[in-house]
Amino acid sequence: MKNSTQPKEQENDTHLVILEAAERLFGQIGFQKTTVADIAHNLRMSPANVYRFFTSKAEIHEAVGREVGMATAYGNLGLVHQMRGEIAQAAAMYAKSIALFRKARAIPQVRQLQRLLDGLTVA
Repeated sequence: MKNSTQPKEQENDTHLVILEAAERLFGQIGFQKTTVADIAHNLRMSPANVYRFFTSKAEIHEAVGREVGMATAYGNLGLVHQMRGEIAQAAAMYAKSIALFRKARAIPQVRQLQRLLDGLTVA
């Protein structure tokens, strides 16, 4: 149960700090070997304090998974936006090159050069 006298911002910070420590320990020694006491010790707090925010190690693990999933999704979303921008730039450049090619084909000397090039055979 959460302490109602603790400021909400500090509660959120503590919640995130616990998740970060748990994620680190799960990565270092594995979920099975990590205990709530390990997480608490890593943060220099009591296991009871961790239990104020989470009812079990499984709940911590689920919360870490959600946070990692959200971070991954957010990172992928940023990559998609970046790629959209690059694709839009490439499409614009392609459209400009097609327009220039069409204009160039209208010039008589370019048409004559094109006919000469079409007549060449590659050995």
